[in-house]
Formats: sequence, structure tokens, C-alpha cells
Amino acid sequence: MGEAADKTGGICGRLAAARVKAFGARGRAAMARALGLSPSTYIYYEKNRMAPPDVLARAAQVAAVRLEWLVTGQEPRDVGAAQVHEEWARALPPELETVLARFREAAPGGASPATIQALAETLAAVRDRFPRPAPAWQTERVQKAETMIPILGRTAAGLVGRYEDLLGEEPAVTVADIARTALGLDVRRKNVAELETDEAALEGAIPQMSGGVALVQFDAPLGSGVIEFVDAPAIRRRFPTAFALRVDGESMKPRFRHGDIVIAAAGREVGAGQAALVQIRGRVGVTLKLVRRDGETVHLVPINERYETERLAAGEIEWLAPVLFVMRV
Repeated sequence: MGEAADKTGGICGRLAAARVKAFGARGRAAMARALGLSPSTYIYYEKNRMAPPDVLARAAQVAAVRLEWLVTGQEPRDVGAAQVHEEWARALPPELETVLARFREAAPGGASPATIQALAETLAAVRDRFPRPAPAWQTERVQKAETMIPILGRTAAGLVGRYEDLLGEEPAVTVADIARTALGLDVRRKNVAELETDEAALEGAIPQMSGGVALVQFDAPLGSGVIEFVDAPAIRRRFPTAFALRVDGESMKPRFRHGDIVIAAAGREVGAGQAALVQIRGRVGVTLKLVRRDGETVHLVPINERYETERLAAGEIEWLAPVLFVMRV
């Protein structure tokens, strides 16, 4: 879209409308501060200069408007309070998300999207100002194998070995075999700071986390190529086919961040809109996406709007495994 078109109601005009919605008719300086820009630079973006994509994305978030509306004019304009809350709930630790949820429930007449946004950003600033202390590493020797879940590489790098070998008709046996190779070896171990569950994927069968959850690392890869395990007795007992991968990339941010560990289970059904690990026929490695089906077409949907949805014929999907837990260490 050219600059001339923007002067009379294109992206520049919608940016101005978003600013008025968030900060009022005289709120240009406030909008500029919220975007980390000088007022003079921001004024250019309202008048006749196309704002960069990252500025538009931030403006949509600040003003609680849909990025699609800001870029294309496609209605609806506003992001609802529930959607703002949902997006921030994924980015905040559980105790701060609880504060956000209680505020939304207690607000007379229901909290507005802008109010929820403002509180969420304040809570995020508190999180960043006072981060949790990182769990300390401890050195120990592996005494039990039946609690260990192997981390089979990264989402971009794929699984160690063939799927049918590791996660075939009897995946519990092969997962157990990998775990047994760790017995008696020295490792470093630290407890997990954050563990999130997907209640829909778990179908209400959320295990009580007796025994805790920890990350276990070796100095060198085992014969299988595995160098990390998740030690999670309750998860392994409830889901004997469980395996894990590290998230590689930003396509599923903010719900899944680069370096997070996702735990999935082979052989379980993937519901509509659920996050899953997906193996596409003919490709090396697996991808992490939200899965939606439309007849014989499978939509692999990223959460990060900067990435595009991929549409594939159902026959191109070799396997799907729903993500049950997300670890942040």
C-alpha cells in the first residue's frame, strides 16, 4: 500500500484510530512512549510514513486491536478481554496469571481489554524486575530408570533414530530401553522452575506431581544420542509413551519459547486447535504447531503471527503427538 493511500485512512489512519482508542485524542506522546519511539518519529507514522512491522505489532498489542485490522482494515477491530487475558496468561508465570484472572473476575461490569492489558504489562515488568532465582545444579548418580523421559533432540532437528523404532507399537519398551542406558552414570540435575499443563490434551487426567520434575544432563551423549532426560515419576507412570523435545525457533511464541522442553505422548488423539508435534512425510525432523483439520486438509498453525499457516493433505502427515506439558528451566 502506498503512502498516498495511507493519508486518507489506510494503515496510518488506522494507527491513529488505535492511538485514540488507547490514549485519547491528545495521546500521541503517550503512544510514542508505549512504543519506545520519539514523538516526532511516531507522528510521521500517523501522517504519511509506513511503520515497520515490529512497530505495528507492538501498536496492536498496546491498543488491544487486532493486527489483521491494523494492517488490512479487516473487521473486527478490537481484541476482546478474553483474548487479551488468554495471550498474557501464556506469557506470565502461574502466580501472576492468577492475579490477572482474579482482577478480571472482580472488576465491576467486567474489565476492559485495555485495563487487562495495562495490568498484564505491569505484572510482566514485576516478573522481569524480580526474576525467580535459577535452580541450582546438583551432581548425582542415576539410580532409577523408570522415572526418566528422554529428550529426543530439538523440534527443528528431529528425533534420534526412526519414529517406528522409538515410538512404534510398543513405545514404552523403547523409551524404557533408552532410560536404562543411563543407570549408574553421573549426571547433573536441577529442579524445574515452571511446568505448564495442557488440560484439554490431558482430558482431565492431570497427574499429581509427586516426586517433582527435574532436568537431567550427561557430560556426553548416550549410545542412543540422547544427552538429556526429564526425570518426572508421575508423568512417566501416567504416560509410559511420553517423550520430550526442545523447542527450536520462535513460531509458537509466546506460549512456547525457544529452548522450552515439551513433553508429548505417542498414540494419543490430537484435538482441534491443540498443540502437537508433527512429522511431515519426506521431511527431516518434526514441527510444533497448533493442529486444525478441515476435511482432508490439515492446518498447521503458528501462534506467532509473523509466521504463516501451512496447509497439507492428511496423507502427508506421518504422525501427530499432542503436547501434554511444557517445561521452562
